[in-house]
Amino acid sequence: MRRRRSSAVPRPLSALCGLVCVAAVAGAQSGTATEGALELLFPAGARALAMGQAASATAAPSEAFWWNPALIARGARQGALHFSQTIATIDSGGDLSFTFILPVQRVGAFALTGRRISYGVQELTRRNDGTVIGEFSNSVNIVGATFAPTFGDRVNAGLTYKLLQVAFVCSGECLETPSKSQPTSAFDFGASYRARKDSSVNVGVSLWNFGLSL
Repeated sequence: MRRRRSSAVPRPLSALCGLVCVAAVAGAQSGTATEGALELLFPAGARALAMGQAASATAAPSEAFWWNPALIARGARQGALHFSQTIATIDSGGDLSFTFILPVQRVGAFALTGRRISYGVQELTRRNDGTVIGEFSNSVNIVGATFAPTFGDRVNAGLTYKLLQVAFVCSGECLETPSKSQPTSAFDFGASYRARKDSSVNVGVSLWNFGLSL
């Protein structure tokens, strides 16, 4: 009996062919430095960063929450912790996140995530003479949930809801320092398609941070 030839493509070609339409669209999170909630644009995951953020088609399930929610649809049950340091957090607690994925047979998968980005401690000074009167620290907390259904053997979709809030902790004279910001939220949408059931050629499309203006 003749053996059937596999149509699998090497993984580097998969990453290339699986390119990725990434539309980072948001009324409030469109990328200028004067706008809020820029932490929703911070990349996450060592593998995705190593791939130059071309991850909407090939992100690992535990990182897919931030890149394309559709990619968790066929993942195994798992939990993951991610920690990183950036220029913004180098002298602080860093960027820590966790993700938990729960697959549901014949339905898809659900995921929960939490992320804390800490910017460290800063001095609080009096406006008129610059006298140090206290200190404060601020952090950004993000929580989110994803549902990713499957459609047949090759098509997945995904929807993520994210909630972001900035928190302040102050000691000393803190009359003009807020304790927290008003929360803001955003949605991510994604889809992925595998060219053939036994192929490693994937196509992914994702829309990030879609929501109302801040």
